[in-house]
Amino acid sequence: MRRAKRLALKLAAVPLEYQASVYVKEANLLRVKSEEKQRKKLQELRAQLKGLKEKLGSPHTQATLDQLKREIECAEKSIKKAPQPKRNWSPVFSGSFESSTK
Repeated sequence: MRRAKRLALKLAAVPLEYQASVYVKEANLLRVKSEEKQRKKLQELRAQLKGLKEKLGSPHTQATLDQLKREIECAEKSIKKAPQPKRNWSPVFSGSFESSTK
Protein backbone atom coordinates (compact mmCIF):
# COMPACT_ATOMS: atom_id res chain seq x y z
CA MET A 1 0.00 0.00 0.00
CA ARG A 2 2.82 2.37 0.88
CA ARG A 3 4.53 1.63 -2.40
CA ALA A 4 1.40 2.52 -4.36
CA LYS A 5 1.00 5.80 -2.47
CA ARG A 6 4.64 6.66 -2.95
CA LEU A 7 4.40 5.93 -6.68
CA ALA A 8 1.22 8.02 -6.97
CA LEU A 9 2.94 10.96 -5.28
CA LYS A 10 5.96 10.58 -7.51
CA LEU A 11 3.80 10.46 -10.63
CA ALA A 12 1.84 13.52 -9.51
CA ALA A 13 5.09 15.49 -9.32
CA VAL A 14 6.05 14.55 -12.90
CA PRO A 15 4.61 16.28 -15.98
CA LEU A 16 1.89 14.28 -17.73
CA GLU A 17 3.92 13.48 -20.86
CA TYR A 18 6.65 11.78 -18.74
CA GLN A 19 4.43 9.82 -16.35
CA ALA A 20 4.37 6.66 -18.47
CA SER A 21 8.16 6.46 -18.67
CA VAL A 22 8.50 7.09 -14.93
CA TYR A 23 5.96 4.34 -14.22
CA VAL A 24 7.83 1.89 -16.47
CA LYS A 25 11.13 2.77 -14.81
CA GLU A 26 9.67 2.20 -11.34
CA ALA A 27 8.14 -1.11 -12.43
CA ASN A 28 11.50 -2.24 -13.82
CA LEU A 29 13.30 -1.24 -10.60
CA LEU A 30 10.76 -3.18 -8.57
CA ARG A 31 11.21 -6.25 -10.80
CA VAL A 32 15.00 -6.03 -10.53
CA LYS A 33 14.81 -5.80 -6.73
CA SER A 34 12.55 -8.83 -6.48
CA GLU A 35 14.76 -10.84 -8.83
CA GLU A 36 17.81 -9.91 -6.78
CA LYS A 37 16.04 -11.03 -3.61
CA GLN A 38 15.09 -14.33 -5.26
CA ARG A 39 18.66 -14.81 -6.50
CA LYS A 40 20.08 -14.25 -2.99
CA LYS A 41 17.56 -16.68 -1.49
CA LEU A 42 18.51 -19.30 -4.08
CA GLN A 43 22.21 -18.83 -3.30
CA GLU A 44 21.47 -19.26 0.41
CA LEU A 45 19.54 -22.46 -0.29
CA ARG A 46 22.41 -23.84 -2.37
CA ALA A 47 24.92 -22.99 0.38
CA GLN A 48 22.66 -24.64 2.95
CA LEU A 49 22.37 -27.75 0.78
CA LYS A 50 26.13 -27.91 0.39
CA GLY A 51 26.59 -27.65 4.17
CA LEU A 52 24.02 -30.38 4.78
CA LYS A 53 25.74 -32.70 2.31
CA GLU A 54 29.06 -32.08 4.05
CA LYS A 55 27.45 -32.94 7.41
CA LEU A 56 26.12 -36.14 5.86
CA GLY A 57 29.68 -37.41 5.37
CA SER A 58 30.55 -37.35 9.07
CA PRO A 59 29.40 -40.19 11.36
CA HIS A 60 25.89 -39.81 12.81
CA THR A 61 23.28 -41.88 14.58
CA GLN A 62 20.45 -43.29 12.50
CA ALA A 63 17.93 -40.72 13.76
CA THR A 64 20.14 -37.74 12.91
CA LEU A 65 21.02 -39.34 9.58
CA ASP A 66 17.33 -39.62 8.68
CA GLN A 67 16.79 -36.00 9.78
CA LEU A 68 19.69 -34.83 7.56
CA LYS A 69 18.34 -36.78 4.58
CA ARG A 70 14.90 -35.17 5.03
CA GLU A 71 16.46 -31.71 5.24
CA ILE A 72 18.54 -32.37 2.11
CA GLU A 73 15.48 -33.58 0.24
CA CYS A 74 13.51 -30.50 1.32
CA ALA A 75 16.33 -28.16 0.24
CA GLU A 76 16.61 -29.86 -3.15
CA LYS A 77 12.86 -29.51 -3.72
CA SER A 78 13.03 -25.83 -2.77
CA ILE A 79 15.85 -25.24 -5.25
CA LYS A 80 13.95 -26.99 -8.03
CA LYS A 81 10.77 -24.98 -7.35
CA ALA A 82 12.59 -21.64 -7.20
CA PRO A 83 11.27 -19.23 -9.85
CA GLN A 84 13.54 -18.63 -12.83
CA PRO A 85 14.45 -15.02 -13.64
CA LYS A 86 12.52 -13.46 -16.49
CA ARG A 87 14.40 -13.10 -19.72
CA ASN A 88 14.03 -10.02 -21.88
CA TRP A 89 12.36 -10.76 -25.18
CA SER A 90 14.34 -9.98 -28.30
CA PRO A 91 13.02 -9.98 -31.88
CA VAL A 92 16.47 -10.94 -33.19
CA PHE A 93 17.83 -14.40 -32.46
CA SER A 94 21.33 -15.39 -33.44
CA GLY A 95 21.34 -17.04 -36.85
CA SER A 96 17.59 -16.63 -37.40
CA PHE A 97 18.00 -14.61 -40.60
CA GLU A 98 21.18 -16.20 -41.89
CA SER A 99 19.91 -19.79 -41.77
CA SER A 100 17.48 -19.25 -44.66
CA THR A 101 20.24 -18.12 -47.03
CA LYS A 102 22.10 -21.44 -46.93
